[in-house]
Amino acid sequence: MIIVKLTGGLGNQLFQYAFARSLARKHKVRLKLDIYSYESVDRNLTPREYELGQFNIQAELAKPREVWHLRNESRIGNFVSAIGARLFPFGLRRVKEEHFHFSPKMLRLPDNVYLDGYWQSERYFRDDAGLIRDELQFRTTMPGAEDRHVEKQIQQGTAIAVHVRRGDFVSSKNIYAIHGVCGLDYYREAIAYAADHIRNGKLFVFSDDPTWVKDNLKTGLPTSYVTHNSAKTAIQDFRLMTLCQHQIIANSTFSWWAAWLNANPTKIVIAPSRWFATDEFDTGDLLPEQWVRL
Repeated sequence: MIIVKLTGGLGNQLFQYAFARSLARKHKVRLKLDIYSYESVDRNLTPREYELGQFNIQAELAKPREVWHLRNESRIGNFVSAIGARLFPFGLRRVKEEHFHFSPKMLRLPDNVYLDGYWQSERYFRDDAGLIRDELQFRTTMPGAEDRHVEKQIQQGTAIAVHVRRGDFVSSKNIYAIHGVCGLDYYREAIAYAADHIRNGKLFVFSDDPTWVKDNLKTGLPTSYVTHNSAKTAIQDFRLMTLCQHQIIANSTFSWWAAWLNANPTKIVIAPSRWFATDEFDTGDLLPEQWVRL
């Protein structure tokens, strides 16, 4: 059995699921999801909810008795985890992500592990990309009239999704210090690149701060600002972004996954070369090789 700890927003959950699912398939075992982090409140973090239930995933929710000792990273928790893994063939061993960038040895992990990390690299699940794409089909989304209208517009031409991530990246000093935001210069350069390489493209701009975007991002191309969805219905923005033929993404796992799930075989994905405001993390494995970095 493989159990993965889920934490963060939708993009983080998708990375965590993808690696764990690939490892579970390799060992032909069940995958379980530990969603304990969504039951507790940390005032230092942006409140999040478990969101993978909106996809056709192949996993079960772990029971409290299966993970209580693995959640506890104290000396007692580590001792119980280590003893259980040694004494019982089904005892799970906690495996923490050692660093942000891809670690090849993680692909050789055995069965019966509890995965604790972000695993933000396609290389953790690239061999099972087809399986992951098949399972990340929407199954509970109920688009409203405005969503259906935007979807129809996307299907009528060459749509380029533009994602502008602000929200807590701007409002929280601590989060901003780590993530930063993609500035207007990045979007101007990305849009210019798209205009040079994509014929008759129309931009569909998605953001968690639509008022700021409409006031500040002037594109010079046919543009539709998608503003009707809120944080509670952001999955609809995500779904619409996946339907676009091309993407300009933010330094955000939300738009990373929308671009990755785009099924267009000739898609152009433009991404920021600088993902974090800090140099603490090695992001060399974060973006697929074929994506354009600006």
